Amino acid sequence: MHEQAQALSLAAAAGYDGHALDLEIEFDAQQLTLRSLLQAFHDARSAAIDAGTIPAGWPLYATTWGNPADHDMHVEIIDEYVDAHLPQTYLEKWGSYYVANAAQAVREGTCEYRALGAVKPVHHIVSHEDGVMTAAAFDAFFRASGPGTSLWRIPGGGVPLAFWDDWEAIDWGRTDFDTEPACD
Repeated sequence: MHEQAQALSLAAAAGYDGHALDLEIEFDAQQLTLRSLLQAFHDARSAAIDAGTIPAGWPLYATTWGNPADHDMHVEIIDEYVDAHLPQTYLEKWGSYYVANAAQAVREGTCEYRALGAVKPVHHIVSHEDGVMTAAAFDAFFRASGPGTSLWRIPGGGVPLAFWDDWEAIDWGRTDFDTEPACD
């Protein structure tokens, strides 16, 4: 795990502005393993900052399930070590109901992270690999998720190049975003 954490210095040297950890099935219900990995990355980032390899404030994020409770993912542990959460809110894979109700899916996902102990910001990732999402669904998703939202899967390499056409209709200059939902 410590070797993985050295990737921080390599990423910074390559010009990256931060680092995202992809925490999936291998960390489901694995509190000790999860904490050990995150501590290694925390220590590596601190050492790189002390050495001047990366600047103070260089962000460390974690991406994991859009539905972490179903996977027994310990969001409260992740929250101790990262600057923000990047849930994989893959609406196309979840089905047409979620695509049609993109903003609701984002709100529910954010509230699930909060219920599991996330205090840090939550910036959802949406996928576009099946061609189901429309520009209107993307706009609803981005408006609900906020300016830190990510879109996964660039057209090419198995993802149709025609998706570039779909993306042209998205409001990429959006400045109006929903406020974070009040979670009960």
